[in-house]
Amino acid sequence: LDDAEYAIPAVDQLPSLESILGEQETGELSGAELDIGAASAEAVDGSETTSVGSLLSLNSLNKPITRNPELPLSGVILKHAIMRGITSQIKSASEKVNAGLASAVAAGGDMLIIGTSHGLLLAFDSKQTLRWCNQEARHQGAVSSLGFNHDGTRLLAGYARGHILMIDSTNGKVLRTLTEVHPPGTAVLHVKFTDSPTLALCSDSGGSVFELSFTRVMGVRGCDSKCLFSGSRGEVCTMEPLLLNNLPRHPLKNYTLVALATLSK
Repeated sequence: LDDAEYAIPAVDQLPSLESILGEQETGELSGAELDIGAASAEAVDGSETTSVGSLLSLNSLNKPITRNPELPLSGVILKHAIMRGITSQIKSASEKVNAGLASAVAAGGDMLIIGTSHGLLLAFDSKQTLRWCNQEARHQGAVSSLGFNHDGTRLLAGYARGHILMIDSTNGKVLRTLTEVHPPGTAVLHVKFTDSPTLALCSDSGGSVFELSFTRVMGVRGCDSKCLFSGSRGEVCTMEPLLLNNLPRHPLKNYTLVALATLSK
């Protein structure tokens, strides 16, 4: 770094690691800072059926944020909460009907979807009440990935043995079963919708990324697949489409941009 450019003050003697670790902690939040969000914290800690929607709803991003100008900014942006109602139901299902443990999770609208290691999909509403259970692809192994569209009405579920399901999140009905959209025998690592309701992306354990274009002709639903990136060029370990649905005037609104990260090359 350039000391002059960043106005870094000169230090006569650099502190040792031992002296830094031995310093007393002075960065604790003040009482006023801890009061920020206290009402929501009490609601979370005082009930085992805390609203999932109040914590995870995508709609909350559009609400104006107001704060007391007398309170200082604390920088706290996360609140940890245990969904005890959902946790207990998943544990009970695992013990009683061999549903398996949670292997994937996704939140959309006011719904929280849990995929299990034995291929079940469990949908909970904002009151942590089980709304539906889908086990049509139980023979496909663990649920390895989940992804909602922007309004939370459609869910994509990827499985360890390669299947992908499109599901109506309101009732758990399977709308599409995708079996040949990527090489067989490879697990689905990611499934993500773009801003377009007819376009999604998936990546598999072979490191390849595919574009999924959903069609509907004469009432018959289908899907066309195209390889965007081959794993032979460097295995993709994660991906993320740029979502601009809440920014209708953005200059890139008419484009679909996807960021890919590879393990090599």
